[in-house]
Amino acid sequence: MAVIRIKRHAKLGFVVPACTIAKGGSAVTFVNGTTGAVQVQFFNSKLFGQSGLRLPAPSKRRATPPSRKLKVRPHASVGVYPYAVFCFAGPKFAVGNSMPIIIKP
Repeated sequence: MAVIRIKRHAKLGFVVPACTIAKGGSAVTFVNGTTGAVQVQFFNSKLFGQSGLRLPAPSKRRATPPSRKLKVRPHASVGVYPYAVFCFAGPKFAVGNSMPIIIKP
């Protein structure tokens, strides 16, 4: 299972790791470590079967940050799947090395 963390530092959102490898049938968990809500937008909905997801802002009442696990579709095509993460606390897009990507081997 891959874990992608969305963090905030010096008023910028960062995606860690910026490059994730996920095989068909495996799970990818997105974790919101910023101070506000985030919107993850997939440019190709074939990898997870949906075009995006929204994670709420972290709550001081919860010990764990908001997260969501998505399963990679077993028959998704091999390829590189870029996605964007918008941080509402910025409000700006988060960055990775360039645009964050998920690679399905």
